[in-house]
Amino acid sequence: MIPAPGAALIRVAAYPNDLHLPGWPDLASDEPEQWRTWLHAVWKLPRFATAVTSAAPELAGQIARAVAGEPVAEKRLRRLVGAAVKYLLRWTTRATPFGTFAGVAPIQFDTHAAVRLGEAHRAVARPDGEFIAEHTARAEQDLATLRAVEVVTNSLGFQRDGRWVLPCARAEGDRRWDVEIRLTGPVEAAIQAARSPVGFADLAAKIAGPADVATAERLLADLVQVGVLLSALRPAMTVTDPAAHAADHYALPQPGHRIAVDLRADVAVTHRRCDCWLRCGMSRSRRPRITSTVPWAASCSSCPAPSRGIACGSEPWLGACWSNLTPMFVPVPGICWMQLPEHYGTDSGACRRYLGEGLGRVV
Repeated sequence: MIPAPGAALIRVAAYPNDLHLPGWPDLASDEPEQWRTWLHAVWKLPRFATAVTSAAPELAGQIARAVAGEPVAEKRLRRLVGAAVKYLLRWTTRATPFGTFAGVAPIQFDTHAAVRLGEAHRAVARPDGEFIAEHTARAEQDLATLRAVEVVTNSLGFQRDGRWVLPCARAEGDRRWDVEIRLTGPVEAAIQAARSPVGFADLAAKIAGPADVATAERLLADLVQVGVLLSALRPAMTVTDPAAHAADHYALPQPGHRIAVDLRADVAVTHRRCDCWLRCGMSRSRRPRITSTVPWAASCSSCPAPSRGIACGSEPWLGACWSNLTPMFVPVPGICWMQLPEHYGTDSGACRRYLGEGLGRVV
């Protein structure tokens, strides 16, 4: 038995609670005026135009001109309506955070459950990922900046025929290809010495050998630029504020229009703590594997059907289902839990049945 996690997040679609959608357009027909009427109706839905503008400003501009009455070719109008349909479905059916279509909010744990779905969502702007990546790459070209941080070997790399290979490390448009460098003695020494994070200056001194440290630093800087070594200038995936992380190491200019928007949802959820947990291990694969189970506490009179749950101790994510809320996945280090629908039962096989139907075959 393990306790429920002390912190979690919920993901929610951010459409208004009293949203009324017009009937769907018939794109198989040849009625452009009906398409334009539908487009005009959905474009007036509260916050929908704002969400689309944030996600696809060029598309939003074309829709706005079509709604304003600007002449549009039938083929182009059909495409605009089709794109609006996709975004409308995304807005009303998916809780995955994306611009102002959906957002996140913290979950509290207490002895009584409660849910409040508000509409005062708060949009928070930040520099987008490409902006951070570009300026981080520029900072990595400065030896003085690199000397102050740690580096580590990129774990994606591998040795092949006397060369060190980074798969799909270069990109140009939609094309991606491997990066290969000759595995010389100094390069191999740097890769092996940086298997664990090590200071850039310390690593240069370690591999310098008979050469001078300046030469070793230039070699390491080249390895950083091609991605063989990763520097601490790059925000990790677990960093919640990449701009603040970057600003701690180098001067980050204002992003201008290169921003991304996150939504802090106006939602308050208190989930009732429950001691009836089925513990298991779960692999991170397409076909989850239940590695161990303990008997389900089916006889616990204090845990009615709506609070049934399973807890998995090997995955850093959380999943939950409520009858009126969209399923969600939330980072909670070392534990996950999900509330089982009533029809799956209360025995130890409930975990297998639920995962088998929802996530793939369980073996």
